[in-house]
Amino acid sequence: MTIYPDDYGGNFRWQSTNDIADGEKLHRSWAFDMQPGDGLLFHTDHVPGSELNRTDQTRFAISFRVSVERPVFPNLHFHPYIHAGWHDSGLLRPIAQLPAMAQPSYVRSFAARLRNKAFPAMTPAEPGARLPEAIGHPVGAAEGMIEVPLAEVPVGTVRGVTPALCVARLSETEAVALTRRCPHAGGDLANGWVMEGTVVCPWHNLPFDAETGRSACTSLPALRRVACEIREGRILIDPAVVLNRPEREPGVEAAE
Repeated sequence: MTIYPDDYGGNFRWQSTNDIADGEKLHRSWAFDMQPGDGLLFHTDHVPGSELNRTDQTRFAISFRVSVERPVFPNLHFHPYIHAGWHDSGLLRPIAQLPAMAQPSYVRSFAARLRNKAFPAMTPAEPGARLPEAIGHPVGAAEGMIEVPLAEVPVGTVRGVTPALCVARLSETEAVALTRRCPHAGGDLANGWVMEGTVVCPWHNLPFDAETGRSACTSLPALRRVACEIREGRILIDPAVVLNRPEREPGVEAAE
């Protein structure tokens, strides 16, 4: 389980898949190793996540929400809340979900979900949809070369260079350029961070080795790393020079 303590209460943009949208950067998370029978209680305003299973063991997780007041159903959210008092009553137990369903926010959310399913053409565009971050610029007459001002990539951060590439600043003197989409679910690594020589995908807290592009999940292909160097206050990137050759390419378009 992961929690993002520095992103408590943030007004983030989300995709219809419930994944955080491009351009919404998260801070480094806290990860909790949980054993069978463990539970973790956190406030709904915390941004939560889960770690990708990296073992050969089957893993199950059960989650539920508790509201001390009347529940609210923002956007297209749906959670079957059960009224504790009614549930404890043998007579009212069969209809213990009705108090939550009677909330105006539930009715609005239900109507919107029904409209989107019955009339897809009427589904409004996702709020906050925007182009991925791309701070790279062509280098003069050099064909294919890209540069990024060094000051725009502080140590420990990851920035989007092009729709296909990101750059991570490992130290004052070292940076790496990698394909920016996580091969697990397409998470944007430009929203992640650097941790102990790895680039971490914010969606499922999965670290990729900055040198090899590989992750702890051996079933996933490696990220492709391309030539990158720091020179005179700039980060220079050559997408045509691939420094590692994964046996299997990620399931997203790589930089050519």
